[in-house]
Amino acid sequence: MNQNISEVKKMILLEQYFNQTDEQSIAIQQLQSFITNPQGNTLFNKILRIVGESPPDPELTKHLSSA
Repeated sequence: MNQNISEVKKMILLEQYFNQTDEQSIAIQQLQSFITNPQGNTLFNKILRIVGESPPDPELTKHLSSA
């Protein structure tokens, strides 16, 4: 159950990230570049950990999706 909740939180985070841009293809390329960069991957995993370990909080997720 906890794993399912964590997955939903990740999906909400990514959805909010994509909703912030007008051009989806550019957002995907930027996210791909961010994740494939070693430092970016570390930051992305830390963001996912924060989202996964926190109670559902739309404001926190919004701020993290902007980061």
